[in-house]
Amino acid sequence: MKKLKTLALIFGASLLLIACEDDSDDNQASTNAATQAQQTGANITNGPWIITRFIDDDENETNDYQGWGFDFKANGELVASKDNTSYTGSWLTRVDDGQAELVINLQGPEFILELNEDWKIRAQSASEIQLEDDDDPFTDQLTFTKS
Repeated sequence: MKKLKTLALIFGASLLLIACEDDSDDNQASTNAATQAQQTGANITNGPWIITRFIDDDENETNDYQGWGFDFKANGELVASKDNTSYTGSWLTRVDDGQAELVINLQGPEFILELNEDWKIRAQSASEIQLEDDDDPFTDQLTFTKS
């Protein structure tokens, strides 16, 4: 009986150690996502930006945004403008389900509304931000490049 209790104790301790290892991996991923979201938020306010790639439902719609500039303000305001036309909205970065995201919410015509999404941040630097949204059955892609 004593051996059975000892084996049960060892088994329980092993499970606890395995669970703790998984938590630290999750915590590291969450920390990395939070860092990426924070860095993207800092970089994006140093615009203006232009869209150099927009793939929506497997169709390249990049040309729809030719000549448009996007200004992400530090207060969370977002302004899309071309010539004398502008549309406003908001933006924020966050972590959702362990993924860094850039959330865009603009008002305007349909081609502007197509940008409204909670985009997963795939890569970012001071001069380019690559985003994806995995809508079934397609993965939409959006790239902002500093102008």
